[in-house]
Amino acid sequence: MRVPQFSRYSGLLQSLAVFALGMIAGAIVYNAIFHVTVTKLYAINIDLKTQNQHYENEIKELNKYKDNQMVISEIRVYVENNGELDKVTETEIKGRLIDELDIFHGRDIFKISSDSKLVRRLLDKKTYAVREKNYEVRVRTMLANAGLLQIWVEVRETMPR
Repeated sequence: MRVPQFSRYSGLLQSLAVFALGMIAGAIVYNAIFHVTVTKLYAINIDLKTQNQHYENEIKELNKYKDNQMVISEIRVYVENNGELDKVTETEIKGRLIDELDIFHGRDIFKISSDSKLVRRLLDKKTYAVREKNYEVRVRTMLANAGLLQIWVEVRETMPR
């Protein structure tokens, strides 16, 4: 029995090898694009969940104090970070700050000046651990007007102790 020469099939095998390598490279590129997309969707999902929870809490608080304009019914935190934080970390820190400032809901807006010193001492240079990193928070400005308490904070990453 005669064995066919291998050189007759070398072109076909080369074509199959190039096709297989192309499939592997295409799968790698597709996986990378898929990973980036899922990561972005995860960040957007976390942000939307946090906003939804914030708005639900805000609706409850506004319904409590809708008849009285002289009390704090809403708290907003603004983070100044010079682009050092990602959106998920910034949202997590905002949520923690709002939770800690929840004691101001329902307080008289004219008595907030005596409590602002307490807040500055409690929150100034406070460290939060978010996603295995430490962040230091400094209160820059507090403004109370028409039932709204606005707080601007500066957040910087610190070295673990």
